[in-house]
Amino acid sequence: YRARTFETFKKEIQPIKGIKEVLENLKIPFCTASSGPENKIRLNLELTGLLPFFGDNIFSCYTIQKWKPEPDVFLWAAKTMGFQPNECLVVEDSVSGVEA
Repeated sequence: YRARTFETFKKEIQPIKGIKEVLENLKIPFCTASSGPENKIRLNLELTGLLPFFGDNIFSCYTIQKWKPEPDVFLWAAKTMGFQPNECLVVEDSVSGVEA
């Protein structure tokens, strides 16, 4: 399944229109915290040209073996980035992520 999805991503994934400009102009620290494995996150960011914006600020549920809707990946990301949870904003694309 993963091999097929990676091949599909390689052929079809596109960044959301305008996202590069948003990331270029953000004046606050940001990261990505995903339920996907880190290699998938990095592949998708690389294919869309967004990887350079994130550096090491990539957090995967697979690393900590805790999945959304548990909030652990967000808490880990906040702590690593040097923030308290109440100082963070999360943009989420899934119901389980919103619950987290």
